[in-house]
Amino acid sequence: MSTIGRNLLLTLLLLPLINFQAALQEGSPSPDPEQRRHIDELWNRFYDTEDLKLKEAILVKLLTLEPDSAQKRNVGMELAGVRQLLRQQEKKKEDERQKQVAAVRRREQSVAGLEAAGRLYHQGRLKEAGDKVREVLKSDSHNQEALRLREWIDRDQQAARTTRTTLLGLGAAVLLGLGALLFLWVRKSKGVLTEIEGPEPGKLFKLEKEVCVVGSLEAEADFIVRDPSRRVSRRHCSLVKSGKRYFLVDHSTNGTLLNGRPVKGETVLLRRGDQIALTDEIVLRFGYR
Repeated sequence: MSTIGRNLLLTLLLLPLINFQAALQEGSPSPDPEQRRHIDELWNRFYDTEDLKLKEAILVKLLTLEPDSAQKRNVGMELAGVRQLLRQQEKKKEDERQKQVAAVRRREQSVAGLEAAGRLYHQGRLKEAGDKVREVLKSDSHNQEALRLREWIDRDQQAARTTRTTLLGLGAAVLLGLGALLFLWVRKSKGVLTEIEGPEPGKLFKLEKEVCVVGSLEAEADFIVRDPSRRVSRRHCSLVKSGKRYFLVDHSTNGTLLNGRPVKGETVLLRRGDQIALTDEIVLRFGYR
C-alpha cells in the first residue's frame, strides 16, 4: 500500500475519535479562571459548614455556575443527599417536639391532679385527697410535691384517729403550707428568660412559642447563646409552654442545672426565679413579665 493510502486509512480510523473529543469540548466548556476560583470557594464553604440549609443554598448556586455536565450531575446528587438529610432532620425535630409536648401534658395532668388534691385537702376531705394523690403517683412516682402532700394527708389521718384537738392543730399548720403551695401554682401567661451570667448579661428573650429552643446554633435555636468555650449544645434545652405553665426539657450533651440540681433528660416544671445553668459561666433566669 502506498504512503498516501496508509495516511488516508489512518485518517478514516481516527476521525470518529476526533469528532467525539470535539463534541465533549463543545458540550462542557471550561470555566474562565475567575469563575473556577468562585466555584472552588463555594466548594470550600460547602465542606467547612455543618449547616444543612447553607449547604443546600451553596449547591443550588453551584448548579448555575458549574459548566461541566458531569460535575453538574455530581452537584445534583450532593443536593439530593443534603435535602434528604434536611427532611430527616425536620422529622427528628418534629418527633422531639411531639415527645416534649406529650411529656409536658403528662406533667400537666400531674399538676392538675395535685391542685385538685390540694383543694380537697383544704376542705378536710382527706380520703378523696389521698385518692387523687395516689392517681398522680401512679404516673409520676417520684413527684416530690405529691409525696409531700401524701405525707401531710397521712399525718392528718393519723391525728384524726387520736383526738380532734390534735387534728385541728395540725390542720392549721397544713393550711399555711397549702396556701404557699397554691400561691406557687398561680402563673402569668408570658414567660421570659434573662441571661444573668455569660457573654451577654441582661439579654432578654420572651417565650412566645409553644416550644422555645435554647442553644448555640442559630439555625436550630430560638434563644441563641454565645459561648466562646463551645460547651453549650446546638439544641441545649427547650422551654415548653402548656397553659400558664412552662416546663424545662434538657437535650444537652454536657447537662443542665436547675437551681444547682442536674436535670439531664428530665421534664421539670419551672417557677419564677429559677436559675438554669447551661455551663459554669452561663446562667439564665426564668420569670414572667
